[in-house]
Amino acid sequence: MNHLRRDMAPISTTAWAAIDDEIRRALPTFLSARRLVDFSGPHGWECSSVDLGRTEPVQQLANGVEVAERQSLPLYELRREFEIELREIDAIDRGAKAIDLEPAVDAARAIARVEDDLVFNGQSTAPASGITVASSAHALALELDASQIPAAAAAAVDALRERGVGGPYGVALGSDCHGAVMTRTDDGYPVLEHLRLVLDDGPIVAVPVIDGALVLCLRGGDFELVVGEDFSVGYRGHTDTTVRFVLEETMVFRANGPDAAVPLRFADSAAPTAP
Repeated sequence: MNHLRRDMAPISTTAWAAIDDEIRRALPTFLSARRLVDFSGPHGWECSSVDLGRTEPVQQLANGVEVAERQSLPLYELRREFEIELREIDAIDRGAKAIDLEPAVDAARAIARVEDDLVFNGQSTAPASGITVASSAHALALELDASQIPAAAAAAVDALRERGVGGPYGVALGSDCHGAVMTRTDDGYPVLEHLRLVLDDGPIVAVPVIDGALVLCLRGGDFELVVGEDFSVGYRGHTDTTVRFVLEETMVFRANGPDAAVPLRFADSAAPTAP
């Protein structure tokens, strides 16, 4: 038995497989950051920190010995509990195909959003900054008119190249930007196609956790998501009618090259216009 305690759950291997499969199918729909940043892992549940390769002086002893502390980033443990009706689990073993596993999908959606939020926006108490925070010094203005989004992305690409940051490039679009880009036309030509031309067919990813947009380099090495335990389901307990599970992950994000991204921000909180 390990920390997931799956052997203690009053369910069959068939039911476990059905729950795992449902979450595995749902996660790619919700995870945005993994399409734009480097992925390192999974390194296992035992992985607790990432070595930064640097030291911080602590003190100079009287005998001339210097004491320095090695620097590292701790991994975060993300958990989301959910419950499934025992009758649904029993139905799996009877061969039913229409199973209500929506609570597992809800858990996947919730924890994936937190991962994306840590990657893009960071956390005020965290030693590691998200991309939009680490790259804030390079932010450019974004017009409210959706038709201007490709021009803003082109300006961001030019700024990256001016700093010696070559392609390929991708763009993360907040919900309002993504909706406008997908529906708006400029003189009869889809704004989405304009944006694809700017990025030379680089990925255009919807990222609900950000406002505005973010253009970033995909050459590798600049932004890294480090995962210890990738998304895993464990057992937490049960009653006569329900089984309680937990979906968990351990991760940390490293913005190694903040110069390799350009946030695009609206002048105010208004959303881009769409027809």
